[in-house]
Amino acid sequence: MATTTAVTIRECTDPIELYRHYDGQSEPQPAYIALDLEDARMWATYNAEIGNAVPFDVFHGIERRYGIPLLTAQAANRVMEELRPLAERILADSTVDWDGNNNVATLGADAQAAENEIAERLGNVFNPGPVDAYFDTDDVIAVWDIDGAVNGDEAEEYGITAATTDERLDEIAADILSNLASCGEGSTVVCEGLDAHLRGLRDEMLRQDKEVYWSVMRGPSPDAYAVQPEPAGIAIPETVLEWATGHGLSMDDPDVYLVVAPQEGATDMDGEIDCMEGELTDTEAVAMRTALDAKDADEDH
Repeated sequence: MATTTAVTIRECTDPIELYRHYDGQSEPQPAYIALDLEDARMWATYNAEIGNAVPFDVFHGIERRYGIPLLTAQAANRVMEELRPLAERILADSTVDWDGNNNVATLGADAQAAENEIAERLGNVFNPGPVDAYFDTDDVIAVWDIDGAVNGDEAEEYGITAATTDERLDEIAADILSNLASCGEGSTVVCEGLDAHLRGLRDEMLRQDKEVYWSVMRGPSPDAYAVQPEPAGIAIPETVLEWATGHGLSMDDPDVYLVVAPQEGATDMDGEIDCMEGELTDTEAVAMRTALDAKDADEDH
């Protein structure tokens, strides 16, 4: 039995603390508010177990669990505070005794009545009715699936390239979530798979940028969508250098030079003598894309 009927509430701090979606599972883990009869603590969390596994303290009634929707941290903290008087009635009218095999909890009549009131307040959500009958829309984390959250055009809309940084992808994800929040299904939004989707778009851009054309050029070609390799930090393979030399590349002729460009979207370039296909490393592809982006930015100004 608890030594005091005063409840200590451990508050949630992360807005989406109650959300957890394990790989391979079709739904997020269910959430609940817990009350420990032995140490008089109350907290909100998600069920870390998959399936029907139940910890001993829960099986023997020492840890009481009350199902809740996927509440935001602010809502969960508010609800726990609302339940404090009921939790303290349960603590005051319960015992934990050794039955010869295990410590087992027993609730008195008032404790049972208090639990019934908790179930009524929470809407019996282990066998739920409509969530909006018990909680406001903004109390509940809005969970979107990836198909409903994106349109497939994010690479073009947000300018995602092989050189897009993780920080920029995080900004894009935050913007998408903000737009979803404006749809009215809740102001706190999660989308399982969004980060992977955006990184997958970047990976596809990288894959495309690795496939390149090496071109030997003569004379100025200011509109060429290509970069000179060495200033961009791209090593020229020996096979490419031998091929380019055979097409006029020489220290003795500064008007002839070598450029590299992605095969995707390639167009004819003024002054191109010849070209050959090649493949860059990941690092070189990012370097090429960074140089092309910088070139585009200079042209825009």
